[in-house]
Amino acid sequence: MGTLGMVGGDTRTGVVRTHVFGEQAREEYTKEDFDKGHGGGDIRLFEAFTKLVTTGESDASLTTAQRSVESHLICFAAERSRLNGGAPEGM
Repeated sequence: MGTLGMVGGDTRTGVVRTHVFGEQAREEYTKEDFDKGHGGGDIRLFEAFTKLVTTGESDASLTTAQRSVESHLICFAAERSRLNGGAPEGM
């Protein structure tokens, strides 16, 4: 989601949707292999988790639950702001 439009998709079907606000949304099909959950991110997250559990070593890509919650709250505030014409939002 951006100020001028949004991009979304369906990893099961390979459909990518683009929508410039004020225009008709478009759908395109991609040849990318999306069968690997979040474009392969799910398996990398699982691999990092199992490495942490089995060896005690943490990948730099892992984050704390608190930081994950904070990043989600920021996204929710940004969406509320967009829906309210760009008005500032508190968290």
